[in-house]
Amino acid sequence: MRKAISGLAGTGALVLALSQALPLFHTFTSARGLPVGSETVGAAHAYGVLVLAVLGLLLAAGVLISGSRAALLLIGVVAVAALAVCLGHDLPAARSHGFGLVAGHYQTAINVVGVGLYVELAGALALLGASGLGFLLGGDALAPAGPRSPGPLRRSTRGARAGSSRRAGPRSGSV
Repeated sequence: MRKAISGLAGTGALVLALSQALPLFHTFTSARGLPVGSETVGAAHAYGVLVLAVLGLLLAAGVLISGSRAALLLIGVVAVAALAVCLGHDLPAARSHGFGLVAGHYQTAINVVGVGLYVELAGALALLGASGLGFLLGGDALAPAGPRSPGPLRRSTRGARAGSSRRAGPRSGSV
């Protein structure tokens, strides 16, 4: 199960990185039916989410190798940060409208959401899902797949006197 959780987190991080090259929006004016401009997701926020994607990928590797719950928690933090950028910055930019200068004349312009916003959102949600799934399934999902130890070894108290505070062991004077 640990492989599936880290795989989901790694896929989410790669999708988040891929989204940075896709168009966030296309700008249309009232005079033309064709887009007069567009902007990529990464260019909208100076490729800051790419840093989050790389961090998410490294944390997914940490979950895969050691099953670290701290790495799983940080994946959730990275996901929330990516969602904040996606919904707080990119979505309003992709849905804005106003005036655009076309051939020396101002015309009404509107931005139409591109595929990059949806891909960025999918990557952030995959990271959040991996973190939530890891915590929902608990510690057994993150435990190593190897054989389990029987627990701490206990010393037998079988020959010791009841109520004695001395440990059972070799008697003094014996060679």
